[in-house]
Amino acid sequence: MTTGARELDSQPAVAPVTGVTAGQLCLTFVPFGLGLVAAIWYAELSQDLRLFRTVYLVRVALLLAIPALALFPFRDRTPGVRNAWRLFWTFSFLAYAVHFAYAWFGVFGGQIETARLHPQLFNVPDKPTVLDLVIAHQGLFVTYSNFVVSGLWFLDVVLAWIGGARGRGPTSILALHRLTWLYVLVSFVISSITFSKNNTILVMGWVMVGVVAISVLIRMFGGRPRAATTEP
Repeated sequence: MTTGARELDSQPAVAPVTGVTAGQLCLTFVPFGLGLVAAIWYAELSQDLRLFRTVYLVRVALLLAIPALALFPFRDRTPGVRNAWRLFWTFSFLAYAVHFAYAWFGVFGGQIETARLHPQLFNVPDKPTVLDLVIAHQGLFVTYSNFVVSGLWFLDVVLAWIGGARGRGPTSILALHRLTWLYVLVSFVISSITFSKNNTILVMGWVMVGVVAISVLIRMFGGRPRAATTEP
């Protein structure tokens, strides 16, 4: 056998595809991009630009979070599923981050001057900060819960891309993935269903609950698939 033939035989029959493909990126980036543009543009038709951009952006984040939350239990099945989860998870977080920025620096930040002139109306100190206004409107628990979910989600997105293609790693990282998944899920349930003031977000919340419940049940009772030949 020649050297070239031996080298050929030593290579795997099917090379594993673990990188993000153009199709996966298109599937996830297009709804993110269109949703972001629609949320920012559609708010132009409202009477309160900053408020409605904040509202519409969180809907985009929830819309992208639904497939991410549903794919999470299957992220270790194939590189393709893991990539789809990571992309939806990342774009959902980015939409949430833009929503968070509009809420803090647009809605609440835009009230700073008025609050400084009339602190008693806003129930804030004489020289209030944005944090003072957020706490006055949302309360301590909700405010710091939002900090926690934002920090956890950001860290989880970073670790999701560092962790490789198969979704396996140290027990501490896997535990963080599960904790963040649960925290984000519960946060969206509470904000979209428990405290919902709009039928659109309420329906989206219940759709999320149904899709995620089906996903978890399939993972629990569907059994494990045979090992795929494309796995590394």
